[in-house]
Amino acid sequence: MRHAAPASAVPESSLLTWAVEMIHELRVHQIELEMQNEELHRPQVKLRSRTTIVWYLKVFSTSDPSQILIEMQGPRGPPIR
Repeated sequence: MRHAAPASAVPESSLLTWAVEMIHELRVHQIELEMQNEELHRPQVKLRSRTTIVWYLKVFSTSDPSQILIEMQGPRGPPIR
């Protein structure tokens, strides 16, 4: 971004032009940051998915089959022992 000259040395029309340019640059910068945020967020979502899968694999591989109740809407609570 460019730095502005003092307001007293700049005519009003130039000040308006400068403000419009700054708003445009800020919007472009905002879009770039949003794109970077999406790029950083994607691996985090994948990692959460993998962590969840690993957790379920551990639960299913270490549990007694009679303790696992699977429903379409999700588990109701802790297994009955």
